[in-house]
Amino acid sequence: MHLEREVRAYSDLLPDVIVDGIERGMCPKCGVTFTAFSRWDGLGQLVAGALTAKPTRLTPGEVRFLRTCIGLKGQDLAAVMGVAAVQVSRWENGAQPISTLADRLLRLVVVMREGLAGPDLRAIDAKRSEPLSLRIELGRKGWRVADLQAAR
Repeated sequence: MHLEREVRAYSDLLPDVIVDGIERGMCPKCGVTFTAFSRWDGLGQLVAGALTAKPTRLTPGEVRFLRTCIGLKGQDLAAVMGVAAVQVSRWENGAQPISTLADRLLRLVVVMREGLAGPDLRAIDAKRSEPLSLRIELGRKGWRVADLQAAR
């Protein structure tokens, strides 16, 4: 089976997070094309860590990604954060931006659940909400951030 290295967005929710190191191949028996992360370990935590440390407020896709990253349904995250489930839905679909306080609380919940380094919450520009632009590459020692262009 022949595998080709592919570069693409990590997730539909994070179109500006580009991953270089995905493998694409075709089954020689049935002809079905598949895409796979050859070494999944650490990739999700790397992305979550970059999102919790970004210097602007979280975007709707980033809120949804972080919620799913920690394995919570919308109603469960709402209970953890002390808000109504409909509020989490509004943040995720872009009907209402996440508040500064809720943004910081979500980051802390993710950091605690994932065992990540705590972000500098004072450095977040609460007036701006821009997507994180990130390029991640698979190297010999695993996944690494190759290019980080977060809004400053």
